[in-house]
Parts: sequence; structure tokens; C-alpha cells
Amino acid sequence: MKIDFNEGLTFLESYARHFEKLEDYELGKLRQFHAHDIEAISAGLSSEQAFIMQTDVLEKKRIKLFGKITFEELAANAPDYLRERYEKLLKKVRSHIKQIREINDLLAVSCNERLKRIHRVTKEFEIYNDRGTVRTGYKNTNADFKV
Repeated sequence: MKIDFNEGLTFLESYARHFEKLEDYELGKLRQFHAHDIEAISAGLSSEQAFIMQTDVLEKKRIKLFGKITFEELAANAPDYLRERYEKLLKKVRSHIKQIREINDLLAVSCNERLKRIHRVTKEFEIYNDRGTVRTGYKNTNADFKV
């Protein structure tokens, strides 16, 4: 496969910009989560879906341009006058992806902790028992809650 290293560099620049924007979005989502701004997180789901779709488009373009050749291989085989730019961009992409993973890991842990807290607080309710009287108990059936 014949590689156009200038075209590859242009692609890698757009790839790095994409992941930079995705990192900014994910960081904003983390801030919204910690601010308890569920409405903002919900409103951002269409943006998140757009990022996912754009990532898919970029991956398909990468495969079309380079086949099974990795960015590392591109950088290693780039002409001397382009190699440093490739390596800088590759480092930037790696950094953004690492940060995105760390943000997502932090969000997952934070969500799980918040769900555990909610479960502890809400596991005991006043519910109607099978005799139609109210008792305090744990929600483990489809019993009606006391309103």
C-alpha cells in the first residue's frame, strides 16, 4: 500500500483535534455530574452520540487511508522532515485518549458510589402489606408505596 505521508499528517491532525474536543466534552460531563446537573447531562446526549458517530467515521477513514498500518508505524516510516510532527501528534492523541479513559473511569466510580448511596437511603419505605395495612419494610416486591 502506497502511503501519502502528507495526507496522513493532515488526517492525524484532524484525529487529534477530534479527541481533544471529546476530552473537553467528557470533562464538562464530569463537572455536570458533580454539580448534580442531570438536565445538562441529558441534554448533552445528542452531542455524545455525534462524537461516537464521528469517531466511527474517522476510524473508517483511517482504515481506508492506511489499512492495517498503525500510527506508530506511520511515524516510524515517515520521511525525516515529517517524523517529528507525526510523533508530536501521536503523543497528543495518546494523551487525549488516556485522559478520556481516566475521566470515564472516574465517572463510572462516581456513578456507582452515588447509586449505592441512593439505594441505602431509599431501601426502606412505608409500604402496604398483603392485609392492606401500612408497615415499614424493604421494597422487594411490586407492593404499592404509601403515598
